[in-house]
Amino acid sequence: VDLLIELSSSRLDERRVHKGPPDYSENASEFLEKWRSNGLSEPYIEDGRWFVHVKREFTRADALLRDKIRDLKLGKDVKKLDDISVVSGKTLASKEYMSALTQHFDDRMPWERDE
Repeated sequence: VDLLIELSSSRLDERRVHKGPPDYSENASEFLEKWRSNGLSEPYIEDGRWFVHVKREFTRADALLRDKIRDLKLGKDVKKLDDISVVSGKTLASKEYMSALTQHFDDRMPWERDE
């Protein structure tokens, strides 16, 4: 089974914005207590909510997919697969994956390709 996932980027920034509770929420003090010393930035309010910059767990898309692919809603058959390999970069351009790539980028309907 070949599953092709097209991404806008293979790398992610090392930080991400973590959304917290509304600034008036009773949970705001817990959020501030936790993130004042653990965030990459000081917590700040934007549009009535607390936010903080935190370290991203994964910065490479292929590593994220390897770890989380079974958690994605890609169908029950994907979860059942014993061995899942994630291929990216130059390896993807090998002959082994040419058919899947051609099908992905070919705008014709499948029945039009058989000619």
